[in-house]
Amino acid sequence: MNGFTVEIDQITSQAWDEALLLFRDAVIYQTSAYGRARWGEQRLSRLVLKRDGAIAALAQVSMA
Repeated sequence: MNGFTVEIDQITSQAWDEALLLFRDAVIYQTSAYGRARWGEQRLSRLVLKRDGAIAALAQVSMA
């Protein structure tokens, strides 16, 4: 497998929080629990960027 792949809204809340542990600069505001409490699960979208099958970046965004 070479290059980047993108997964959108394919990760569970639990897996999201586990993936956050890969990043030393992650903060509580990026957790699934905070997103759910602040914006509601139905207004959240989560993106996982992988490089060669390994998680390279995460993005959790809220929709207006």
